[in-house]
Amino acid sequence: AMAVMLIGNVTAIGIYRLQHPERFEVITPLIRYYQTNRRPGDTLYLYYGAAFAFDYYAKRFGIRNDEYIKGVERTSDLIVYRQDLQKLDGKPRVWVLFSHIYNWKDGDEEAYFVRQLDRLGVRTDELRTDGASLYLYDLSH
Repeated sequence: AMAVMLIGNVTAIGIYRLQHPERFEVITPLIRYYQTNRRPGDTLYLYYGAAFAFDYYAKRFGIRNDEYIKGVERTSDLIVYRQDLQKLDGKPRVWVLFSHIYNWKDGDEEAYFVRQLDRLGVRTDELRTDGASLYLYDLSH
């Protein structure tokens, strides 16, 4: 009976992991890329899902808290996101870092943010890693 319970538990965990694989969001190469390519006056905007991991790595990379903007927390009202991004309007170089993306039934928040940013300005650079991405925009019009 004990063996059956043990095997049953391991099997159940295995099936769960197959259905819900672990995702890893690798942001350190993106932070390195940002540091290598940023210029004085650049703005770094963090999607709220990226903020926790970025805070951890920022200290290791010597990035101060006042060097980046944390986006608003998850909301069901997409207008709040649009208003948050409007604060970046007019800036010539805005880096936007995404990880830990919230997915909806019809899409995900990164896709929504990118559509909004593409309306506000011009995407000039982009880099992706497993589960994370970094964009550079010119929002100066």
